[in-house]
Amino acid sequence: MPNIKIPTTSLSNKHQRFLPYELLGSKRTGRHGDKLCDNEPCTNRELEHILIFHLSDYQPQPRWSEVKRFNASADTYIGFHRTSAQSALLISHSDFRRSTTPPQMLGFGIYFARSIKNTLGKARFEGAIIAAEVRMGNVKEVTKNELHTVRNTDQWHPDFDTVYYNHEDDQRDEFCVYDEKQVLKWIIVVDEEFDQKSNEYGMNQEFDDTKCFCV
Repeated sequence: MPNIKIPTTSLSNKHQRFLPYELLGSKRTGRHGDKLCDNEPCTNRELEHILIFHLSDYQPQPRWSEVKRFNASADTYIGFHRTSAQSALLISHSDFRRSTTPPQMLGFGIYFARSIKNTLGKARFEGAIIAAEVRMGNVKEVTKNELHTVRNTDQWHPDFDTVYYNHEDDQRDEFCVYDEKQVLKWIIVVDEEFDQKSNEYGMNQEFDDTKCFCV
């Protein structure tokens, strides 16, 4: 197992919690008390609910343009950021940092995907997933033919706070925010391969004295 260095600084006040992988949807059995959410579509946008019950089947909220169409005053959105376990740990003790080294498809900033599923294979690192509530501010929406207007630059700021890419496949939409202050709060899940604490505390198995015999 890779050695993860734990920072000595305090946790960020934006960091809500780490969720052990044993609580997540892929580990749920479907038995009473251990079921997935059966609401379809599910409109619960609480970060914990999304990760615990919908890690593998998350139905993302509508595209940003649709959110604004139904609620002109809407300003927050849920985004997903995949990174290494070590980087996620550093974020939990500090904050996100803007990506400023090309190539950056949507320009320089902090990247989020609209769908959990489509963070796979897209991020440059793997090991943890971060679900975040993000303040969108003034949004510049672009399509594939308009990517050249934002690629490898931050000249879209200060006119815009966020660049939102309307992908040809709407499940693959992503967006880039300019300022870490726009990231309001987050929850982190470390992948099983890197989650040392779950093993240390025995959360990866169920003992006789922790089983529920109510069924």
